[in-house]
Amino acid sequence: MRSRYLLVICGLLLGLILPAVHAGNFPMTDGQTLIGEPISFNETGLIVRQSDGAVSARTPWAKFTQSALKEIVAEAKSPKDKAFVEPFIEEVLEKEAKRKEIVIKPVQPPARPVGELGLAAGLSSPLFMLIFIILYVANIYAGYEIAFFKNQPVLLVCGLSAIAPVIGPVVFICIPGRRDPNPQTMMEAPAPVVEESVVAGESGAADGTTTESVALPAEPAPVTPAFPAPIIFRRGEFSFNRRFFETKFAGFLRLIPSEAEKDLVLAVKSSRGNFVGKRITRVTQEELYLQVFKDEATHDEMIPFMEVNEVIIRHKDAV
Repeated sequence: MRSRYLLVICGLLLGLILPAVHAGNFPMTDGQTLIGEPISFNETGLIVRQSDGAVSARTPWAKFTQSALKEIVAEAKSPKDKAFVEPFIEEVLEKEAKRKEIVIKPVQPPARPVGELGLAAGLSSPLFMLIFIILYVANIYAGYEIAFFKNQPVLLVCGLSAIAPVIGPVVFICIPGRRDPNPQTMMEAPAPVVEESVVAGESGAADGTTTESVALPAEPAPVTPAFPAPIIFRRGEFSFNRRFFETKFAGFLRLIPSEAEKDLVLAVKSSRGNFVGKRITRVTQEELYLQVFKDEATHDEMIPFMEVNEVIIRHKDAV
């Protein structure tokens, strides 16, 4: 019986001694010491169970000294609890702040070219030759466009552009261009010739006298109206494209014709038929739209450039 009482008393003593053994002393920055077993960790602070079994209030991590924080980390039971404390330990922060040293390796510069240099070396490069051919063809095409703009012979301008690149097109763009034929040159109508007919009086009156003859004016002959000579542009002599119609027929592109074009019409002969209109409503890269009359109404006729054979500027009453 006595042995049982001894065992109970020993168990009670051990229960009182064990909390004291696991309790830690955690000094704080204000000089006080927090004694107890850590039981609750979070990002705010720590709660400990004191030796008498009471639970302390949550103490902020900033109040613990560095040695106390290290002791708390050592007594933490899980990595999650340690994670709350480690950001406040200065040694851990210093290790994280240290960056890996960056080693800058020396860069070997490329070797400079040696040997034949200059224009001769450039001419031997395929890339240089390609660029030269593109610029040379563009130079000739510029001469072709300038010939139409200045109304100059195409072969002459393109030939000089090929012989003297850049210089040829610049010279022709600077000189004055030729004038287009004037569609308003009117032919003077011949003056009407009036013939007089003489009517002779009849003789043999009863009294033996003669009647004087009277000259009557003849009726004027019908005068055929004179129209200006038509201006004809034929395929082969001219290239029918957008630039051609915008430069040669600028007056027909207006909504209200000027005095020079009000009595003129544009006749287009194409492979699909002949069309007569007073105005070009639109010009694109591939075709033109001519406003034609049909049954006292107008509509836009689309005529591709490749189908145009001849373009004529003539008077609206000329056939």
